[in-house]
Amino acid sequence: MRLLLWLTMTLAALYGGYWYVGSRAALSGMEAALDGLKAEGVGDYADVSLKGFPSRFDITIDKPRLLSSDGANGWSADFLQLLALSYHPNQVIAVWPKEQSVRIAGEPLTIRSEDLRASVATEPTLSLPLDHAEVEGHQVEIARAPGLSLTVEKLILAARPSGRGQSSYDLAALLTGLAPGAVLKGLIDPGVTLPAAAEELRLQAAADFDRRIDKATLASPPRLLALREIEGHLGWGDTSLDITGELAADTGGFAEGRIEVKARNWEALFAIAAATGLVPSDQADQIRNILAVMAQGSKDGSLTVPISFEDGMAMVGGAYLGPAPRF
Repeated sequence: MRLLLWLTMTLAALYGGYWYVGSRAALSGMEAALDGLKAEGVGDYADVSLKGFPSRFDITIDKPRLLSSDGANGWSADFLQLLALSYHPNQVIAVWPKEQSVRIAGEPLTIRSEDLRASVATEPTLSLPLDHAEVEGHQVEIARAPGLSLTVEKLILAARPSGRGQSSYDLAALLTGLAPGAVLKGLIDPGVTLPAAAEELRLQAAADFDRRIDKATLASPPRLLALREIEGHLGWGDTSLDITGELAADTGGFAEGRIEVKARNWEALFAIAAATGLVPSDQADQIRNILAVMAQGSKDGSLTVPISFEDGMAMVGGAYLGPAPRF
C-alpha cells in the first residue's frame, strides 16, 4: 500500500511538473509572438494569461488587435481564446467572442455570431506544418451598417493537405441559410423575385501554394498559385448556380484558365450580377443578348456559360466581362 501511494504521489508530482513547464513554455511563446507583432507595428494586446491545470493549456488574449502595414486591413476583438489538451498541444481550438471588428480595404465591418470557433491540428515537428483545420460558426452576421448585412445560419470551412504535394491543400466551404439584410436584399433583388434566404452555398477546390502552410505563415503567408478541381453550387429558391473549372496564376499574377457556369433561371441571376456591379454596366445589354442566344439550345431552359481568363481579362464569348482576378 505504501509503495502504491508513493508511486501515485511521484507520478502526480511528475505530471504537475510537466504541466508547469509546458504551460510556462506555451505562455512565454505566445507572449514572444505577440510582442513580435507589436514591435513590427502590426499587432497589439492588453494582456495574456494561461489556465487549465491539470489537463489543459487554455490561453486567453485580452484586447487582441491585428493591422496590416498600410492600415487598410485589420481585426480586433475583446478577447481570443486558444484551448489545447496538455497532452496534445499541437491540436488547438480557437474561440472568438460574439462580436468582432474587421477592416477590409479600409471598409469597417462588424462580425456577430452565436458561436464561432476553429480547430487546427499541426504535425508534431518544429515547423508545425498544417495537418487539418476547420472553422464552424452559427448565426454569423457580417454587417457594414444596419440592413447592409449578410447572416449565415451555419458556416463550415475546412482545409487539409491533399496528398498531391506538401504545398497542395483541399479546401471546402459550406454555408446554409444565407439571408441578406433589408438594404442589401433591396440592392441585389429590387424586384423581390427571390426568397428571403438562399438555401446553401457549397465550394470546394484543390489549392496549390508556393510553399506549405506552417508556423512561418503568420509572418509571411504563402502565395496561391492555382485552384484546381473547382466545384461550387448556390441554391436560392427556383434559381441555382453551379461552377466547375481550373485556374492558375499567369506570369503577372492574374488568373488564367476556364470556368464553366451553369445557371437555372439565369435571367434572375444575371439581373443580380448586373445590379451588384459584377457585370460592367456598359456591357450588360451585349452580354445579356449573347447569353440569351446561348440559352436557346438548352432543353431545360438552363444556361451554361464558359468564362475564359487570359492576358488579365475575363471573357464570355467575344465580350469583355472584366479584369481577371489576381492570385
